[in-house]
Amino acid sequence: MEKSAAFDVVIVPSDTVKKRAVQLSRSLKKHGGLFVLNERLYSTHVSLYMAELPLKNLSEIRKVLKNIASNQKSFKLNPILWHQSPDGYIDVEYKKTKSLANLQRNIIKKLNPLREGLLREKDITRLKTAKGLEKHNIQKYGFRSVGRKFEPHLTLTKLKAYKPEVTPRISHERMSFSSTEIGIFYLGEHGTCKKLVAKYKLGV
Repeated sequence: MEKSAAFDVVIVPSDTVKKRAVQLSRSLKKHGGLFVLNERLYSTHVSLYMAELPLKNLSEIRKVLKNIASNQKSFKLNPILWHQSPDGYIDVEYKKTKSLANLQRNIIKKLNPLREGLLREKDITRLKTAKGLEKHNIQKYGFRSVGRKFEPHLTLTKLKAYKPEVTPRISHERMSFSSTEIGIFYLGEHGTCKKLVAKYKLGV
């Protein structure tokens, strides 16, 4: 059986936003945060494409991402609100601008064929109950959050239980930044980025 792994292609935030996210994530640990963002194991990120990818295609995947990055101009990511999902994920959500949507579309268009039809275990399970556009996206792209289902966000942590009262109260505008890098990471538990494969500067 061919070897594969789950990966996350992401926008890497600015150093300032990374520091703020790490501080906020650390402050949520006492409220039941299941992980704390940091530079080494749980890297701060805005996900664009989570997919199960054959390891034999990793070299080509890196070439594709380098080429996409070199042709992508920097753009601003504008936060719109803090959000806590019923299952405890605490995020800052970003406006889905044309630049952001186009970058996701381009990455998925180029990488989806290299996925060779593989699905993450989580998405195999989701397909049993998925309907409509979510089901279509998983079947076609191996990822549910595509196109109209794409909700760009930066996750601070996941709580053991829903606690809306601990969602950050600082201005979400402090989490705005201009994109300068995309990266690909091995995907960890709770949607975390656990190990860097490569990062690429935009417009280089």
